[in-house]
Amino acid sequence: MKKFLLAFVLCFALFGFTNVYAEEAINEVTVSGITEPTIGDKVADITGSVAIPDGANYTINEFMWNESENGMYFGDMNNDSTFQNDYAYFYIITLTPADGYEFPVDENGEYAGTLTVGDAAYEIAQVDNEGNLFISGETIIFGDITYKVIEGAEQTVAQGEEARFVVDADYYDYFEDGGAVAVDGELLNPANYTAEAGSTVITLNGAYVESLDEGEHYLFVVFNNNKIADTTFNVVKKNTTNTNTEITPPNTGVSSSNNLFLISIALINSLSLIGLEKRYN
Repeated sequence: MKKFLLAFVLCFALFGFTNVYAEEAINEVTVSGITEPTIGDKVADITGSVAIPDGANYTINEFMWNESENGMYFGDMNNDSTFQNDYAYFYIITLTPADGYEFPVDENGEYAGTLTVGDAAYEIAQVDNEGNLFISGETIIFGDITYKVIEGAEQTVAQGEEARFVVDADYYDYFEDGGAVAVDGELLNPANYTAEAGSTVITLNGAYVESLDEGEHYLFVVFNNNKIADTTFNVVKKNTTNTNTEITPPNTGVSSSNNLFLISIALINSLSLIGLEKRYN
């Protein structure tokens, strides 16, 4: 009995007070030496200086660049891969904690500490089920990424009516397999629109337009070669008393071109993250 009590007290002392299995949180992560590529660079030529501080309690498991191959799918690049015109790229850094350490996470599974990645921007730092930290860099785009809306640009449509847009890109080559539509930066369920050839015709259905607030909205048509067509359109209340009354778009006082550029870049980044989340979750 005395031996049992002694063992109990010893276990309580070890695990109840000191808990030798507790892991220390890594609240600061730093990665340096990331060089932004230019067209013609090879991956091997620009990643040799990527490093973490001496004595860090985490290691670089992998550093790699990803390249857009067909719209929302991103493929891995190897050391001999070359950065090309008319493509989009982002990097992923995989960090593994040392024994006895862990990366703290918030309620969304994202890294809760301070992250420094040189002078480069980053989009997300996410901890997977095995405790590794994945850092996804901001998307870099080379070349012209846009097509033009040749019909329906900046149109005004009443709530409940269809909104039709024509883009100067071939439907079968660039939209049918892998294309998507977004309004105000949010990807739409295909049930909210139709897409057909001629060049590419996108029609937002009346029920969806009915759900939109009055005012200016931003349309994005995302193609499978990672290019985007964008424009604005205005939604007004349906005139039930005088169908001949001219509808005047509201003046928002905001530059549409600037907003379209910012939202389109954010949308491309969000599509990159869709590929990242599918890859690591």
